[in-house]
Amino acid sequence: MIRIGINGLGRVGRNCFRILQDNSEIQVVHINEPNMSIDNLCYLLKFDSIYGRNNSNLRIENSHLILDERKISVSGFSSPGEVDWVNYKIDALIDSSGVISVQNESAKLARARIINKTIITHTYEDADKTIILGVEGIKIKKEKDHVISSSICDSTAVAPILQAIENISKVNSGSITTLHPWLQYQNLMDGPCRSFAHPHQNVENFSLGRASTEALIPKNTSCIDAVIEVLPDLKGKIYGMSFRVPTPSVSCAIIDVNLDSEISDSSLLTEFNEINNINQINLLAINNDELISRDFTKETYSATIDQRWIFNKNNNLRIVAWYDNEYGYCSRVIDIIKKLF
Repeated sequence: MIRIGINGLGRVGRNCFRILQDNSEIQVVHINEPNMSIDNLCYLLKFDSIYGRNNSNLRIENSHLILDERKISVSGFSSPGEVDWVNYKIDALIDSSGVISVQNESAKLARARIINKTIITHTYEDADKTIILGVEGIKIKKEKDHVISSSICDSTAVAPILQAIENISKVNSGSITTLHPWLQYQNLMDGPCRSFAHPHQNVENFSLGRASTEALIPKNTSCIDAVIEVLPDLKGKIYGMSFRVPTPSVSCAIIDVNLDSEISDSSLLTEFNEINNINQINLLAINNDELISRDFTKETYSATIDQRWIFNKNNNLRIVAWYDNEYGYCSRVIDIIKKLF
């Protein structure tokens, strides 16, 4: 049994909890969340505006969260370094705080061997290893890799697709445009936009402070740098941008690449399936139905390629991929933990 702690119970932390609550191999034994009471925490785990009611029996008893009949201890320290993780016999800590200074504290715990592994659910430049499942050449060294970055949702979806393409024909150039739902730090009404990663600082992109429910908001994307970190041969070949869209969940990536040689649709689809076979995880799916973004809510794949919109002509390839930026991404976080032990 792998014993897990979660530091930061926002959207990512709560979805990791939901995915793990019925898992027989991995169990959450402690949660540290400084920004809400245990009553509020329990409420948000039970009821979710996107994913609905939690079917498990969740309640509070003697300052513990009770999941069915299993006790989960809860604390509210501002720093994960204040938590007695040793007492809870934690094997791995999921840091889903999203705050860089807090991520640094969680990383220190693994480097000091207070816990075995820290998984940071974002890009993290001081990580021992960044892992995106579906990308070849990422060798996990269990005895050396203690601080792990699980990257971001966009690169988790896009990188395996680019890997599949590169396995058939080299990419000469390309662009990626992502349509990403609003995030917690955005505003309902116009105003300054607060940074989530750096509390008390404002985001320099003023347009991100505009009303998130009323418009598509163009912005730069960190997806490209995150992809290049695990696929370095693409450096200087791809660029991208993003639109924040007025929806609560499910992202879309439009991938346009120019290839060194022509490839067939059938060879591409075969390679997508091969990515799944090699990793023994269902990372990429194929869709032929007339679906919309909402239909991919709670989808556990890293990405679903929409076969209706594949364009392949004269060495130019376009792929449209859907992914649940919360549930699909969190599914990969849990898969990474399995591979670390």
